[in-house]
Amino acid sequence: VLPYFFKKTKSGAPHGSVGGKYPLAQAISGETSGGMAIINGLNRLREALSPKEASAREVRKALLEGTSEHNKNNAHPLMLSEKALNAYSPFDIRFDFEPGKFSDFEVSIREQIEHLDLRAGRGDRQNRSWISSSFTSLLRTMEAQDSAVITDETEASESEEPVAASKEEDILEVLKGSQSAAEFGTKVHELLEKIFDKNFHNWKLRVYKFLDDRFKGYVAPETEERKAEIETKTEEFFENLFEAKILPSTPGFHLAQLFKNLKDCRPELKFMLSVGAPIKGRERLTASLLAETLTAFDSRYKDFHLSELDMRGYLTGSIDLAFAADGKYWVIDWKTNKIDYRNNAPELYTPEAVDALMKNNHYELQLTLYLVALKRMLEVRLNLPEGEGYKVIGGAIYCFLRGINKEGRGTYFERPKDGLIECLDDFLKNGFSRELLESRAKGAA
Repeated sequence: VLPYFFKKTKSGAPHGSVGGKYPLAQAISGETSGGMAIINGLNRLREALSPKEASAREVRKALLEGTSEHNKNNAHPLMLSEKALNAYSPFDIRFDFEPGKFSDFEVSIREQIEHLDLRAGRGDRQNRSWISSSFTSLLRTMEAQDSAVITDETEASESEEPVAASKEEDILEVLKGSQSAAEFGTKVHELLEKIFDKNFHNWKLRVYKFLDDRFKGYVAPETEERKAEIETKTEEFFENLFEAKILPSTPGFHLAQLFKNLKDCRPELKFMLSVGAPIKGRERLTASLLAETLTAFDSRYKDFHLSELDMRGYLTGSIDLAFAADGKYWVIDWKTNKIDYRNNAPELYTPEAVDALMKNNHYELQLTLYLVALKRMLEVRLNLPEGEGYKVIGGAIYCFLRGINKEGRGTYFERPKDGLIECLDDFLKNGFSRELLESRAKGAA
């Protein structure tokens, strides 16, 4: 499709023009703000598909096959095949259709997804064959829950038990000040994103800029001595985080080592996890079948009661930090959840309490989806054979920041079974197969 939009100038450089193909250009580029934005979007895609790129061959092949397939079927030119759409996902290119009628259906513009916790975009009436879902929207389909889900945006419920005096101060609660839990959680995530940015090499400067903003807007220390104490404790908090033992397989590793080469880090790694139509002999994946797949491999998932909602289109998300260490690739998710509303304290984040946070918030489901997304991205970017991506992944670490210390308190590590990740990836691409699930789950056991 791209050659329609580019002509060579006398010097041989490509010149872009949307001409009379404006709606098609919008759909392919994902841009709706104007001519130059659309051309720039098309040009980014053109560069991504350049023969100079290692991954371009397979992507070009999938795109050509997909568009040829639909041309044969006389489909509307805006509707690329699922195979073609899947090929775009490693480049984080979204398809945002301009409102209006095309043949016998309607489609709508989606809001750009730029936040941290996998919330779904909103839309009007839309073609239901391609929709955006997310971890948060999956949780909203829970049919019945024994207890309320507590996320970073909400406070923990108040305990009725007497509260003992804490030995350690929850410095994040001090820094939150008058700000809401949701807004403060976002600010902490933004700070950590900046700290691990490859173009910045002094985390303390970032932290002190963060402190200045807190003191100006949300935190009002009673005295200068208290202000100095908050500054010291905040610096100690981040030192503990960056020195924490977070990888069980590599006790000597800590995050501070990444500062030597931040090119090994990718903060806020956005992804679109495409969900394909079922192939012959399969059934369309639903949220409840997703829960059944997890339960078949691990009994901890037995409390997931998701609805019969079809999963189609793509799951959107953002991995807080992906990094390479010890010959493997890892995922980190930062959490600011509280355990006790009245008197939260770092020492409360015992292994048992952290396990409960993971279970009550269904973070095990989120974790597996992150790893499937990373597997797909690595297979494309490292030019690995399909199915080999998970072999180079070490696992996922959830850091409950309010409980962090250098010994790794407040952290949760997991690497799900290979069979589970393979099944989820397969089912998301090709549809659900109970026979295949039972076979792989039996083999994993």
